[in-house]
Amino acid sequence: MFSYAFGRADSRESCVESAQSLYFRLLQGSSAETLRFETLATIALQTNGKMQNSVLRDLVTMFRPDRDGFLTMIDFVKSVDYVYKKIRFLRASIHNAQKIDRAFEVLVNVVYVPSSDLSFFTLTRHSF
Repeated sequence: MFSYAFGRADSRESCVESAQSLYFRLLQGSSAETLRFETLATIALQTNGKMQNSVLRDLVTMFRPDRDGFLTMIDFVKSVDYVYKKIRFLRASIHNAQKIDRAFEVLVNVVYVPSSDLSFFTLTRHSF
């Protein structure tokens, strides 16, 4: 789900621990105790130096920095946890849809039996 650089995310608890660890890694090299949103905004920076506005908007929507552009650890972890829950829900929904599709396929296959297979049913029925 998440990249190797993020850390373990095989459970919600390990995802929270990895998010906390990432928050502290993002703070390294800074004297501040709270992460500046500018640090995350570099994700939206293109190779030519321009910002991708759509990516920047998505980051702001996801992390919700305060008015001064800071992001507390609790807000950062809550945002990552929200994304984790959404991804888990999506994966479960896809898995359930696959099960429903397989069951529907079996049902359709039973209803539309090819005519060559019908001879088996007629022979079986007469044998009783």
